[in-house]
Amino acid sequence: MNKSYYNASNRAGIRHPVQYNANMRRRVQKPALRRAQTTRRRTHVSVYIARYILLLVIYLALLGVSALGITMLLRVNVGGEPFGLTEAARMASPAVPAPVMGAVDEEEYVQAAISGVTFKLDLSELEEYMNPSDRDAYIKLINQTYKLDKDYKPDDLVSAPFVRSGVQSPYLRLYAAKALEAMLSEAYANGCSTGLTVTSCYRSYDYQQFLYDYRVSVYAYLGEEEAKKKAATIVAIPGQSEHQSGLAVDIHTLSSADEVFENTFEFQWLKENAWKFGFILRYPKDKTHITGIIYEPWHYRYVGRYHAFKIYESGLTLEEYCEQTGLGLE
Repeated sequence: MNKSYYNASNRAGIRHPVQYNANMRRRVQKPALRRAQTTRRRTHVSVYIARYILLLVIYLALLGVSALGITMLLRVNVGGEPFGLTEAARMASPAVPAPVMGAVDEEEYVQAAISGVTFKLDLSELEEYMNPSDRDAYIKLINQTYKLDKDYKPDDLVSAPFVRSGVQSPYLRLYAAKALEAMLSEAYANGCSTGLTVTSCYRSYDYQQFLYDYRVSVYAYLGEEEAKKKAATIVAIPGQSEHQSGLAVDIHTLSSADEVFENTFEFQWLKENAWKFGFILRYPKDKTHITGIIYEPWHYRYVGRYHAFKIYESGLTLEEYCEQTGLGLE
């Protein structure tokens, strides 16, 4: 052992020189270790920041591309038309662009749309019934304000097509019956179930009274006045029912009419295509405050293709449409 070192360490009061030497080395190494650790931490932070910036750049780039794609999609469809029209209108008249202010007259646009309808089946023999020459003949409004007389009965009732057995008075007015024949035939050709059939059509005033009275009895526990109010939202009061006109029909695939029908393929097809045959969904969703009748996805009303297209395209109820046009209010 180095004597001088021993003496120095001994003078310093250190009994274990070897341990002293190790401690000294650690003291010397600690700053270097700290510097190395700091450098590593900075390096890791820099890497994380670089990765974050790279991911942010990629995200912004993808966002920009998506926005551009959506913008172009909203402006142009596959055929190059503006998306201002409904899908049904484009299917009906793919060559007719949406009306542009000052460029296309609204009447010309409607005429082009309703005359450009095509079907899978050859329905040419039924075309005159779907698109009657007297386009205003079937646009009469029937509701709580505009009522039918007790003795009213159409003089052109014929047997309705595709009626379920047991249906009371299975009749419709001629034009409505023929247009319905075309609609359900085309529906079957497009994949709708043959279970899509007529469950109610023409009803006399007396039969409507029977149905209404029964519904009132169901809600008798509410008290007479409330029972009548509740019943009237489900079954029209006699004289206020479209069924008495012979122009309304209930069609669905269920054992009994129910709102769940809206979840079926058949309803979706009818909702998008009924106008082509001259029918409208008479009591749409969230329109009870206007029609006074609950949402009925099974109830369709014949008005002729011209008015059916305009009502479908505008999203109006028959009440709103008649009030705006002044038609059907007599």
